[in-house]
Amino acid sequence: AGAMRRRGAGYGEIFQALTKANEERCRPPLLQREIANIARSVCRYPPNTSELPSTGEPTKGGLKVVSVEKMLATPDEDVRWVVDGVLNASGTSIVSAKPRTGKSTWVRNLSLAVARGEPFMGRPTMQGPVLYLAVEEIESEVRGIFRAMGATTEPIYVHVGSVMEARVLQDMEAYIQAQKMVLAVIDPLFKVMNTVRDINNYSEVTNALERLADIARRTGCHICALHH
Repeated sequence: AGAMRRRGAGYGEIFQALTKANEERCRPPLLQREIANIARSVCRYPPNTSELPSTGEPTKGGLKVVSVEKMLATPDEDVRWVVDGVLNASGTSIVSAKPRTGKSTWVRNLSLAVARGEPFMGRPTMQGPVLYLAVEEIESEVRGIFRAMGATTEPIYVHVGSVMEARVLQDMEAYIQAQKMVLAVIDPLFKVMNTVRDINNYSEVTNALERLADIARRTGCHICALHH
């Protein structure tokens, strides 16, 4: 494994080689997690550039190129789910339907389930703090709704009222990081991303959604937005 690392081999290639050697030579064989620990330990050390073959995949123009063989040999990372199999940590989603069809009711129930760590629609949830931006509503209505739902001391943090995109994204990321929030709800999307002038403009909408995706990736929080 050490020799492979000096020649520039990555985790996946080393893990695969160790697995094969373990099957063929070790009695009793090591557990998979033990092999993974060995591969990770070896990969802490940088390759010896003097031993790298001249035919290795190059890095050009800021790209890190890897062969499909090496990519497929790398073990998949475990996916962390806020709602099992539906909403992933560090991801984004859009709940879209016509007005008055229950979108806000759905996400409020989602928020309460995540804050409590209770199943949502029959699926396990990741318990954690929730940020809820109720941009179109008034505080007394939101307060009454959560009270009727039985909310008490759950870690749900609510903003009610209009916002400006340039400031709200900055504040939203700061709140998410400070409270280690696992879910953020934007209700509705384009009252927050209000620099979008034409929701039918692909470029404008894509750029707006990418700004939300960047926050989700940086914080590990799932961002769920509503759209009419």
